Amino acid sequence: AGVHYVTFSPSCRSVAYSAKVGGWERVVLGGERGEKFEKVGFILFRPDTETVAYWAKAREGQLVVIGKDQKGPFESVGRPFFSRDGKHFAFIAKVGKKQQVVLDDAIGPSFDVIEGFAFSPDGKRNLYWGHDAGRAFMVIDGKVEGNYTQVGFGGFSPNSNRTLYRAKLNHEAFVVLDGVRGEGFEEVGPPIFSRD
Repeated sequence: AGVHYVTFSPSCRSVAYSAKVGGWERVVLGGERGEKFEKVGFILFRPDTETVAYWAKAREGQLVVIGKDQKGPFESVGRPFFSRDGKHFAFIAKVGKKQQVVLDDAIGPSFDVIEGFAFSPDGKRNLYWGHDAGRAFMVIDGKVEGNYTQVGFGGFSPNSNRTLYRAKLNHEAFVVLDGVRGEGFEEVGPPIFSRD
C-alpha cells in the first residue's frame, strides 16, 4: 500500500490523494474511494470547488478524470488545466501519431508536438503552440496562425484582451502582438505585458 499526491482543495475543506492497494491505484477524496486504475497522477482541484481532476492509466489507454466524468481513453494524455474561474478545462492528448488539445470536450487541430497551453486571466480565451511537419504554429481561440521556424512563450494581457508571443522565421526573431509581427532581430527574449 502507498499514499501519494496529497492535495488540498482551494477551501482547504477537502483533501485528495492516490492510494495503491493490491496493484491498483485510485484517488481517495474525503474518504470516498474512486475507480481503480493501473496508475493515477497529476491530482488537482477545480478552482473554487471540491471537484477533483486527475490523469489515469487504464488497460484501454490513458484518460483524464474530472469528478465522475472520464475523458478518453487516448494513447496518452497530459495533465489537466483549468481556467481560473473553473468553468473550462483542457488537456493535451495523443491520437494516433498526433497531439491535439481537448478543450471542454472539443478536440482541436492535430500537431506532431504541442508544447504549451494557457488560459486567459478571465478564463474566456486560450492559446497554445505546436510543431507540425517541421513548422511552428500558434493557436489562439481555436484559430491557427503563423508558419514559423520556432514559436513559443505565448500569453495574454492582464485584461485578457491582447495576445503576445515570440517567433522565429529562418534566421529572424520577432514578437507577434495581436497577430501583428514586430521588428526582426537575431534573437528576442520572452515577451511580457505590463500590469496595466
